Amino acid sequence: MLDAFLGPLGGALAAMWGAGAMMGYAFAHKTIGKRISELREDMAADKADCDRRIDDLTHRLREIEDRAYHGMERQASQARQSAAFLIDRGEVKPLGGTDDPRS
Repeated sequence: MLDAFLGPLGGALAAMWGAGAMMGYAFAHKTIGKRISELREDMAADKADCDRRIDDLTHRLREIEDRAYHGMERQASQARQSAAFLIDRGEVKPLGGTDDPRS
């Protein structure tokens, strides 16, 4: 067998082996390159979807924070009104340094 590689056909066998190796490399490169391109497209679509979801959640969080803040303002206002009503009726005396809780 070694004589076949070293004999008069040795160069031809080496050329065939090199051509086969080159074709195998080209096939693998083309196949893997195509798959990498597909994965990059999928990754870009997933990133856009994630960015959209993050924006939606950020917007929703701001809405919830605004509602909570306005809810606390409303509760404080209702507490002031209730206190003023009870003070006006004489049922309770104001606490603290002011006589009027509406100030």
